Amino acid sequence: MVEAAKRFYIDAGVPQENVALMTRDDAGHSILTNDTGNACGLSATPFVSDCDYDQSGAILQWIYGELNAPAQRPKGRFLIFDQSPYAETGNGLSSEAVVYIPAACTGQNGCRLHIALHGCEQNRDQVGMTFIEDSGFARWADTNRIVILFPQVEASVLNPKACWDWWGYTGKDFLTKGAPQIAAIWRMVEQLARGNKAAKAAFAAAAA
Repeated sequence: MVEAAKRFYIDAGVPQENVALMTRDDAGHSILTNDTGNACGLSATPFVSDCDYDQSGAILQWIYGELNAPAQRPKGRFLIFDQSPYAETGNGLSSEAVVYIPAACTGQNGCRLHIALHGCEQNRDQVGMTFIEDSGFARWADTNRIVILFPQVEASVLNPKACWDWWGYTGKDFLTKGAPQIAAIWRMVEQLARGNKAAKAAFAAAAA
C-alpha cells in the first residue's frame, strides 16, 4: 500500500527525490524506535516497536533537515484538549487530542509545528499515551523548538480500528484538501499559528 502511495505521488508529478520510502520486512505494523516498545516485527498493541531505528527522527530530519540531537526525556507539556470546536459531525474525530509544547516554546513565538498522525488501533482510546509519549517525536521536539500536534480519530462501526480516513468513510471528499479530517486538523493548526501564548491559553481552556 505504501509503495502504491509512492507511485501515486510520482505519477501526480511530485519529483522522485522529494519522496522518501524506507521498507523493512521485519518491522510489522508499528512505529519504530531505537529502544522502546515491543519486540521488532510484532504487530500488536500498542504498535510501538524496538527495531533499533528512530523512525520519528528520520521523518523529522527528512522534512526539516539537520536537527539537534533529541532529548533523553521530553521536559515540555503534553496538553490534552477538546477537539470538538475543530470537528464537524461525521468526521470521525475523538473528543480529545493532544499537543506537545516544549519548554522552549512556552510563551514564545517562532517554533515550528509538526502534525503526527497515529496509526490504526493506535489512538489514545486504545493505547493511552503510548504512541504520543514513546514514538520519539516529543524528544526531538524538545531540542529543536517544534510543537507536535497529535490529533485523534475514534473507532466506529464504519471505522472499527480507528484509522485515519484513507478509504472514504467520512465521505467522497476524503482525498481532497477539503476532506473533513484535513479541514479539522487545519483549524487546529490555525489556532496554534495565532501565537504560542494565545494558542496555549485557548488549548488550556479547551482542556479545562
